[in-house]
Amino acid sequence: MSRRISGRGLAVVGGIVGLGVFVVSLRAIDVTTLLHMVRRIGAAFLWVLLLAGVRLTARAAAWTSCVGGRSRLPFRAALAAVIVGEGAGNLTPLGPVASEPAKVLWVRRYVGTVEGAASLTVETVIYSITVALMLMGGGLAWAAAFTPARQMMAVGLCVAGAVVLAAATNALRRSNVSGLSRVLGRLVARANEGTRIRAMTAWSIRTRQMLGQLLSREPRTLVTVFALEMSLQAAAVAEVWVTLVLLGVPVTFLQALLLEFANRVVTLVFKFVPLRLGVDELGSGAMASLLGSSGTVGVAVALVRKARVVCWSAVGLALLGARALTAAQELESAVTSGQRGNSVTA
Repeated sequence: MSRRISGRGLAVVGGIVGLGVFVVSLRAIDVTTLLHMVRRIGAAFLWVLLLAGVRLTARAAAWTSCVGGRSRLPFRAALAAVIVGEGAGNLTPLGPVASEPAKVLWVRRYVGTVEGAASLTVETVIYSITVALMLMGGGLAWAAAFTPARQMMAVGLCVAGAVVLAAATNALRRSNVSGLSRVLGRLVARANEGTRIRAMTAWSIRTRQMLGQLLSREPRTLVTVFALEMSLQAAAVAEVWVTLVLLGVPVTFLQALLLEFANRVVTLVFKFVPLRLGVDELGSGAMASLLGSSGTVGVAVALVRKARVVCWSAVGLALLGARALTAAQELESAVTSGQRGNSVTA
């Protein structure tokens, strides 16, 4: 009960904060110009949806590769799970806490819960690395655009970050991760205490096995997954670029990169705000102003992004409803068959 109350409270607080910031953002811009820019997109909004679909497809393909290929997890099932999970994460203040379990539950008819969770964790680790690289690139672009005197410092920080990232990956590949092994040993020793601990133990062990296998014995799969995740980052920047073009705003690659950089930072910091209402508009508007455009442009980009999230979330809800309807029909059919069997026996 306390978890439900805290979750609802977080949703309410996040919604109120987001709504307040959203109103402030609208008061600081030209609403008439904003509406004109958004209406200008029209049916071309399908291009934005298509690029978002590319991102979802890339994550689904990466997850399929991590779990062992399409023979184990069909791509269509993985894609549906990603769509449903992303919808759950975007529409609630829980973020990954809601999206990741939803994905695992969706595909458990193909792979076990432990296998699905472990492979999704591995995919998320690689995805997080590409997000870190994207943020490093955005930070470097920020320094190049706004603080030329500190460009060398930014370059040094990015190089240092890359070295740390490479060293961590190499250490993970070469070592036995002794600390994790000790933790897993303790979990195994306590596994008799409950099914939850046993499930966590199995998931931890399987995740480590999969990650070690990718890093040491399956370099082609690792390269494939990494390339898919990087294509996702490229599609995100392309989506911003296309949105600005559709809005009739002159745009460069640097501007698109920095606007996506602002979006990623807002997403990481304000996960608890459903749909990033208000904070996304504020962040994009501020970045657009720094780039020499009006804040109206940034808010328009954020609104188009929000419309895209709502559309794909609606697809996820439709898939969820279709599965629930199918399950209800199967249950009704089973009950009917059982009743017929009983009558024949009688």
